[in-house]
Amino acid sequence: AVSRPPSHHNSCFPSLAEHYGPTPSEPNYLYGCAGGCLLPSIAIAIDSLGADAPKIAVLDLDAHFGDGTAHFALHERSHVFVASLHEEQEGMFPFLQGTESPTPRTANAPLRGGAGDRAALNALQTTLLPAIVDFAPFLLILALGFDALKQDASSSLRFTAKGYAALVRAALAAVGPATKVCAVLEGGYDPDGVRNAVYSVASALTEPSSERALGRRDRANRGRAT
Repeated sequence: AVSRPPSHHNSCFPSLAEHYGPTPSEPNYLYGCAGGCLLPSIAIAIDSLGADAPKIAVLDLDAHFGDGTAHFALHERSHVFVASLHEEQEGMFPFLQGTESPTPRTANAPLRGGAGDRAALNALQTTLLPAIVDFAPFLLILALGFDALKQDASSSLRFTAKGYAALVRAALAAVGPATKVCAVLEGGYDPDGVRNAVYSVASALTEPSSERALGRRDRANRGRAT
């Protein structure tokens, strides 16, 4: 789903306002339509499936911690799991970097500035994907924020379009072909970067599973050869 504005900071949930109130570091930042997020698109989509829907996992790949989506999973819907890969640095919006202790339905992998593609893939494979696989979702929602691209001024993670595609391929391989998958556009503010990343990710999403497996073997063989 190519939708704007993004959604994962929207926190229009009564329990969130009651739990947090204004943030200590930003007293005027009230939870609600924050961070340029007008509607909680992912939460709305999950709600449309009904309270008795099968288990759903959200993998949030955005430079910023998706506080709204994470809270929706923790406090509003017991069948939703949220895993987040994001940048952690002082003063980084939304000022709650997701580094709290993981719960049975959340997992976080904060990265330092300059992390790049390799560190991101390692964090995904060692921390987030095992937790998602253990949760065994029926549906995996990829919340793709392309503001971690190296040409985007929103962060200093320095991802590439190919790096995002590698993250998506790893996620698809981990959950397997039986898991339904959809992708939603979150952040990303460099037009050329977003265009290239969308193309790379769309290509990864539409590859037959056999091609993804072949690609993994080819990359492994190249690694052994060097």
